[in-house]
Amino acid sequence: KLLAARKLCLVLDMDETLIHTQPTPLLDAQDKPLYQHEFTLGASEKHYIFVRPHLARFLRGLSAEYDMRLYTSGTRQYADVVLGFIDPDRTAFCGSQAVITRDENPQQFTSVRTAGAAARELPGKVISGEPAERVLVTQKKILPSFGTQACVVVVDDREDVWESDNANLLCIFPCLPRTQHCIELVW
Repeated sequence: KLLAARKLCLVLDMDETLIHTQPTPLLDAQDKPLYQHEFTLGASEKHYIFVRPHLARFLRGLSAEYDMRLYTSGTRQYADVVLGFIDPDRTAFCGSQAVITRDENPQQFTSVRTAGAAARELPGKVISGEPAERVLVTQKKILPSFGTQACVVVVDDREDVWESDNANLLCIFPCLPRTQHCIELVW
């Protein structure tokens, strides 16, 4: 299908690539909010989302050129909430296969419990809607599901989770507020 349409599939990792989510408000030095959105999943606490600068323009520009997919190791519920903020009309991530979560594809997630190292490196941080003490480090194995790797480009902030498919990976700086590394995505 991709070859016939003469398009590449662009897989964008959600957490720390397009957005940053955490359970405490993101404030600058003058106590002004850095987060753009807040939400609550079920009965859990509030979460705050910082969106990478110019993400909307980036998604609009690339959605005409690529078959766009959103990838998260979070739940479908979490992905739907975030999509409501970053692509509310579903023009970038459209179609039944556009969003890949751990709920639909548990076989693609080889998870390892990381209560120690991740919690020390990422204190208070939330990945995929879960506090760092419960973060699952995932070996992402998505590319075989597209048939041919030659048609897939992956954008993620982590190279280590794509060990078997990293030839198709464009690794970028993570989306972290208050750092010089939260660079704009430019199309």
